[in-house]
Amino acid sequence: MLTAALLSLGLAAVHAAWALGSRWGYSACGFRSVTAEQSRTGCGARAVDDVGFLDGWAGMGGWLLVSAVAVRCLAPVPWVRLPAIATLLVLLVISFPLHLLFEIPVGLSGEPTDWRRIAFRSLAVVVASALLLGVRRPRCGHGPPVPSVPLSRRGQHAVTLAATVPLVAWVVPHLSWMCGLALGISPDVLADGRHLPLAAQVAITFSPAVGAALSLGIARPWGRQVPGWMPGIGGRAVPRLLVLLPGAGVALLLAVYGLFGWIMMGHDLMTGETSVSALVSGWAVFTTEVAFVVWGAALGIGVLEYARATRCTPCAASSSTGRPGP
Repeated sequence: MLTAALLSLGLAAVHAAWALGSRWGYSACGFRSVTAEQSRTGCGARAVDDVGFLDGWAGMGGWLLVSAVAVRCLAPVPWVRLPAIATLLVLLVISFPLHLLFEIPVGLSGEPTDWRRIAFRSLAVVVASALLLGVRRPRCGHGPPVPSVPLSRRGQHAVTLAATVPLVAWVVPHLSWMCGLALGISPDVLADGRHLPLAAQVAITFSPAVGAALSLGIARPWGRQVPGWMPGIGGRAVPRLLVLLPGAGVALLLAVYGLFGWIMMGHDLMTGETSVSALVSGWAVFTTEVAFVVWGAALGIGVLEYARATRCTPCAASSSTGRPGP
């Protein structure tokens, strides 16, 4: 928590400096693609007269609030868990870590990349991770239990779906595009994507497969107890929050990202920027957005069922009675 507090104070100071006229580390590029010159200058960041309220004083206030939550979490009080978890989820949303998995490998491969924006988003992920590792349940007087309650059938089906959707809806079409097959996209779009270095194409194609494999842990024994073959930590119980908070955050991000894609496509249809025939011919884009929503919903159900299956009964009872658990 001390790490989260100090990083948040530093980020608050940077936003305050931006509001006062400094442009150190500032980028005006947003989330759009950049050229080599734009990546070097932050899209002309030095020429920006006003960074705006969100990047200035509001940003400073937000990071001060995150720092205050982190400092309060240093004290083991029950009520601080909710604001800490809410803060963690907000940080995951604003940092957009799913895109970082693609943008960082693409940037390292030599493509023009807005490293200033990526650096600040990565720091937000670090702060969220520090909050995750620092949150503790104060009422339980024992170590993390390893409940033997199996995941419900609904939870098992949801986890299987959450692991299958990214493989079918993302890895398979992207792998076909790497091989030169325009599956569900136009040849022009295929040509634009294939100019990326091979390392970047591999990272973009297979990163979701890593998430799919990790989601299987929700329904597998190694999601509750570290395998014995792992040196130093083998046999230890997996902290619930290490599964619940990232799982819930990723599920939310996936669903929101997919819904945002639907909204953008609906907007383009209404404004005439695209047509139904164009969406049908490029069906891979539409189905990918659908897959994100399904993936997020399935993962969310799996996380909820994991939470129920791994809940410590004595601690749950103590929370309702106000008395400490064993």
